[in-house]
Amino acid sequence: MKQTIEIIPGIGPQLDFDVIKKRTLQVAPFVEWIHIDIADGKFVDNKTLLDPAPFKDLIAETKKDFELHMMVKSPFTAAKKWAEAGFLRLIMHIENVSDEKVIKDTMYTMKRAHKDLQIGLAIDSETPVEAVFPYLQAVDNILVMTIKAGFSGQELIPELLEKVRILRTKKYYLPISVDGGINDTNSQAVIAAGANRLISTSYLFNSKDIKEAVQTLRILPPK
Repeated sequence: MKQTIEIIPGIGPQLDFDVIKKRTLQVAPFVEWIHIDIADGKFVDNKTLLDPAPFKDLIAETKKDFELHMMVKSPFTAAKKWAEAGFLRLIMHIENVSDEKVIKDTMYTMKRAHKDLQIGLAIDSETPVEAVFPYLQAVDNILVMTIKAGFSGQELIPELLEKVRILRTKKYYLPISVDGGINDTNSQAVIAAGANRLISTSYLFNSKDIKEAVQTLRILPPK
């Protein structure tokens, strides 16, 4: 089966919607999905814009699909309003959810209300990969953090790619995203580990040519 690699620009944790909009419009012509981070200052140290209302018009303007990385203590409380704003993929941190039945029931209820909604789980750098095993049949994707969640601009921790390798052997067809420090020097190692969605922030926005940078990250490793 041919491997399809998606490059998803991470807009980065932002308080200023003008910055979010500017960055989104910069990358939108070259990708299908846009990755937005929200943080409540509790799960991670920083805090971002937490109001989904401005995104409705941005989603309509760009005609792109938006995913939300929820670095918040109460993801289920926030999830409904972001789905109503037009986000098609919500990614909650496994560290902030504990009851397996509640998670699965909530996912089922939300996906019935929003038929195109995808729900994923993120796993932070210090959390064992086994934490997400009970949910692999229920979720639409897994996001592996290769940095400590919170701030962009950190360097990828290569040892954390072992989580991707383990997950890929557990369920071959499940989309696996990697977020944290992805650039042109490590993207092939990330793909080789088994990821098929690469979320990149600093590398893309620091590039002189974003279109070329996106294409570079898609290059498959040699067999």
